[in-house]
Amino acid sequence: MFDGSVPGIGQLGSLSDAAVIDAAAGWARAEAAAAAAKLAAMAELFSRRTGASTEERERWWVDPQAAAGAELAAAVNISARLALYQAHRGTVLREQLPKVGELFAAGVISDEVVRVIVYRTGLITDEQVLAAVDAELAARVSRWGPWSVKKVQTAIDAVIEQHDPGGLRQIHQSNADPAVQFGSPTDAPGMTSLWARLYAPDAAVIEAAVDEMAAGVCEGDPRSLGACQVVCVSGGFRGRG
Repeated sequence: MFDGSVPGIGQLGSLSDAAVIDAAAGWARAEAAAAAAKLAAMAELFSRRTGASTEERERWWVDPQAAAGAELAAAVNISARLALYQAHRGTVLREQLPKVGELFAAGVISDEVVRVIVYRTGLITDEQVLAAVDAELAARVSRWGPWSVKKVQTAIDAVIEQHDPGGLRQIHQSNADPAVQFGSPTDAPGMTSLWARLYAPDAAVIEAAVDEMAAGVCEGDPRSLGACQVVCVSGGFRGRG
């Protein structure tokens, strides 16, 4: 993967614009392939550690899944929770979505797209249906790189609906109670998504307050409006305006 075929950082300054673009493309493929290889290794260890029978597990002081998460977390310097998410993703690619996994290993698709695919297909239980979805996604997904997450989700859902309408992830909003949810399996490393369902008047008050605080940053602040809004929200809970 790092055989010198793609220019290193120290060589970039001497390259033409076209060569720099080619280097970025080459490293993007290498990045995806490296991520796929890491997930495959994590899935392999997870499979080995959790393959014990129920009788064998009864003699463990620590559950094999927790032990595998701790081992992997220490190996790749992340939290045990995130390590288990990644091991799960690697296992899904190996056992349920092998054709998508092959594209990932070849660096054709990104880790971001893979996370969305794994999450959106997570409710499909029929092996034959899953194989058909895997094959169709593999035939299409290489064109989805430039798309937004929402557009990728819509495309994946269209494939799922064709083969298994019951496997679609649904959002039921009618007669739903207010709720807050932290985190999703598709979150990027180091990031935690925040989703909330509020009564409309409460949402309007919060939105206006956050917008007002974000608009008060100095004109030279290089952060985006969205980044400033996040700081305002988190700062408010920390007691800092």
